[in-house]
Amino acid sequence: MELLTICLRDGSFNSRVLTIVEELARKLRQRTHRFDKVDQVPLFNEDRELTPSSAVTSLRTRVKHSDAVLIATPEYRGSMPGVLKNLLDWAARPVGESMFISLPVAVISASPSEHGGARARQSTEFALERKGAAVVSTGRGLPHAHRRENKDTGFLEDSAVGQLRSIITRLSANHESDVSAQVAELTDEAA
Repeated sequence: MELLTICLRDGSFNSRVLTIVEELARKLRQRTHRFDKVDQVPLFNEDRELTPSSAVTSLRTRVKHSDAVLIATPEYRGSMPGVLKNLLDWAARPVGESMFISLPVAVISASPSEHGGARARQSTEFALERKGAAVVSTGRGLPHAHRRENKDTGFLEDSAVGQLRSIITRLSANHESDVSAQVAELTDEAA
């Protein structure tokens, strides 16, 4: 499975969580790629959607060639950041050409708040569903991220690492079941 990871800021709680996810994915023999051109993607403008920038083309290509996507987002004022909404809009346009159609996507959030970025996850999941993604629920976020450090094993305590491993496994299972369904459909058509 090729897992695309997206995070807005280097050095943030969410970036640190994605680093752990990428390490776990490698141990599970999954390939990962982090989209690192977030700051190069211009504001979405329909006048420019047919002649996108190289960063937008890179985003669309990465999403299109991924088997699953994992987005780690902070919560800004009770919602997803505008920068993330902008990325989602570029990847889902032009109309009818969304890169997210049937793609397994999960959203996680590590936050110092007691809610663990729940509203950001919910608003991001809603936007992804509207863009045709097969949203894989991640359950609760990682609240009180600033207090979750395990001095022996790194940033997150074992229960949080287990939660992340479970998300990777569910994304992989969702992808594999989608591939199996496509094979069955092709077999039925050939018969």
